[in-house]
Amino acid sequence: MNKNYLIKFLFVGVLFVGFSNLAQGQTLESDSIALVALYDQCGGENWGDGFSNWKTEKVENWENVTTSVFDAEDGSGAIRRVTHISFKDLNLSGTLPNELGGLTEMSGKIELNDQPGLTGQLPSFLWNWTKVERFQVKNSGFTSMDASGLEKMVNLYEFNTEGTKFCGSIPGVLFELPAMKQLYLHESAFTGTIPPEAATAVNLIRLYLTNNKLTGPLPFISFSVPGDVKVKLTGNFFGFSDVQPYEDNRSSYADFANDFQFAQEKVDIYVSAGETANFEISVDGSDHVSWFKENEITPISENNVFAIDNVAEANEGIYTCTITKDGISPFYLKAIFELIIGSPTAIGDPEESIFSVYPNPAKSDLFVKGGSKWERAFITDIAGQQIEAKYVENFGTMRIDISHLERGGYFLTLYSKEQGNQTIKFVKN
Repeated sequence: MNKNYLIKFLFVGVLFVGFSNLAQGQTLESDSIALVALYDQCGGENWGDGFSNWKTEKVENWENVTTSVFDAEDGSGAIRRVTHISFKDLNLSGTLPNELGGLTEMSGKIELNDQPGLTGQLPSFLWNWTKVERFQVKNSGFTSMDASGLEKMVNLYEFNTEGTKFCGSIPGVLFELPAMKQLYLHESAFTGTIPPEAATAVNLIRLYLTNNKLTGPLPFISFSVPGDVKVKLTGNFFGFSDVQPYEDNRSSYADFANDFQFAQEKVDIYVSAGETANFEISVDGSDHVSWFKENEITPISENNVFAIDNVAEANEGIYTCTITKDGISPFYLKAIFELIIGSPTAIGDPEESIFSVYPNPAKSDLFVKGGSKWERAFITDIAGQQIEAKYVENFGTMRIDISHLERGGYFLTLYSKEQGNQTIKFVKN
């Protein structure tokens, strides 16, 4: 091979490699920075051995990351962008970094599921992922959602928050997104009314609202294709008039669940032994009322008001009132009462409590240590107004979620038959 031919051959080879690398594209620097921030801020060192190549190899080789090559917007050639992150194996913790908002080529299905270590607010910069079609954030640790900019998600047809305890109202913009078909908002902690924008969401085929704390009025949606629609409303605070239009159309839906709604929040009735316990319920539009104790099937009263005289330990427990309306069976409203001998606001000297709490002040989780098996926990404000009551089981250390409380001072009272009421003061930051 002569010298000139060899030089030409090498020159062509260099050009070929250069054009090949150019065609493959270099990863946009901001995308790389966003992934590094995710690793550093969300516990990447605890993700496992499979993610050891993050930050050490080319981004296109990183575990759980998908990239694609696009033409650069400035016409400078090809550029490689991150189009998907498989979050399911990442065991994320903390808060998502702002840099993720720059991953504007993210697309397809996002699954931020089963991430209890993610806390705080679902951030608005995620709505920069305008090419995403399905967004799932199920059973994660978020407690609120910033809906600012959510209207940019014009390709989104599924939004799923099942099991994630989002507080506050459902964003009305979810019902206005042009591609939206499936809203799975069940088993969360949404409160307030359904936004009026819901009435315009006629193209929905899934509307799951089960087991939130939603109240009426409930807009009626005249679905375009009711035979494809599944609606689930059970376990909120809707009244007879709210659900009546849906009940009237239940046979036209592919699936409909509206077993019951709560007439009110659970009521705790505290009396001393030997006193009289009074129960009362009043619901507009009701025709029949029945009271039951625990799992009994025979009603103990069918009046709006009834009393138990000379209360004894055997009378303690859960009482359920079912309220029905003619013409809307089998749907019913129910109210839950608990009869308790004692008082949750008998606050003694906190220094004498046989349990302790930490951290104190606390921001999201309050841990309880000490005492024997506790049965119930009560949180009251400084004025003695009960904020929350729940059954608990304590075998050592117990965690109580206080993330939903306003900042300020509170009393935590634990109760057991052996130890009675024990109270300590804590501060929510």
